[in-house]
Amino acid sequence: MRLRGFLGLLAAHGGGEMRACDLEAALADDGREARSALRAQGVVRDAARALTVPCDGLGCAREVRELPRASDGTGERRFFGVCTREPEACELIEVHERELAQVLVSREALVAAVQRALKITPPLAHESCADVLSLGEEITDGDVRDVWLAWRHDSPALHALLGDRASAARGTRILFLTPPAEDAPLLARYAADARIAFDALTELLTVRDGQIAELPRLKVVPAARPGAAETMTREASPVRASPLLQRSPALDGLREWTRWGEITLFDVDDEALLGVCIDDRLRRLSCVDFHLASVDGRKPLAAFDLLKTICRGSGLFTTRAYGSRDNGKRLVSDVRKALVATFAIESDPFERYSFRDRCWKVKFRALAAPPKVIASATREHLGSR
Repeated sequence: MRLRGFLGLLAAHGGGEMRACDLEAALADDGREARSALRAQGVVRDAARALTVPCDGLGCAREVRELPRASDGTGERRFFGVCTREPEACELIEVHERELAQVLVSREALVAAVQRALKITPPLAHESCADVLSLGEEITDGDVRDVWLAWRHDSPALHALLGDRASAARGTRILFLTPPAEDAPLLARYAADARIAFDALTELLTVRDGQIAELPRLKVVPAARPGAAETMTREASPVRASPLLQRSPALDGLREWTRWGEITLFDVDDEALLGVCIDDRLRRLSCVDFHLASVDGRKPLAAFDLLKTICRGSGLFTTRAYGSRDNGKRLVSDVRKALVATFAIESDPFERYSFRDRCWKVKFRALAAPPKVIASATREHLGSR
């Protein structure tokens, strides 16, 4: 059960008092459980009846007045919208009571619900402006990063914040209510910065057991044998090593790891092999070990060739050489699944696609040759200068 309708309305309206009928229309697709959760957590609550109704004139509104009822208080309540201009510019209209019902959408209560759902530690004091709010900090894969909520996709305050955070020691995660456009200037400018991530609450939140909660994340359970179908399960906790993920037997004897930054892949002079380095200890893994081989296990698939291309490009790569855009995206997806299954790390091994540089970037270290060869060539180059 998502909150897309509610969050879309909040992004357009901005919170505070709004007409109850507008909220109900937005929640039509979110469902009754979402409505109950928002009420239970204080995000939505009843507000006083509207005192005005819109007028046809620009910047004009009719004042709401109630027709006096019988002295005994019986009879239906009747309301009218009355123009207060002198002379009157709009005619008197009758207004139904349900049109005047209002609710209050509390930003503060939503922030508290998001912090609980996404396990964000609140700051001692909120740093905020009209468009950007500090939510606190979170720990992902052992890294601490600061989390901010941007009420608007492209505000000057958000640009100023990102300009400051680009040189910060800690990573930054920007949460939007709804996804920005893929070609948004903001994303194009900062997508290449590995320390800055963008997410939308519509893709992160759900309703579970009457509470706003984090949407379970997909994780890959590796196949029992090469070519077997992969099984997808759901995990609601933050991304971390999972007991359901088992690293490749070809890596036995190497120490445990939890982050992509601890892993080095390098190219070797064999189309069916890649090198792996952990703390100066080397292994050679075949396309079969990565589950990227033909059915008979003799020929590397295109995804394995892409993995070797990634190493030759020192971690920066495109998929133009592999045909259409859709085919390129499929190969990246295949490589992603193979890496997750081989190294038993649930987090994405790739950074977000850089629209500025028009290429992908990996989170692990990728080399065109064994690390000692690269180091030796680097020393020779520096010594010749």
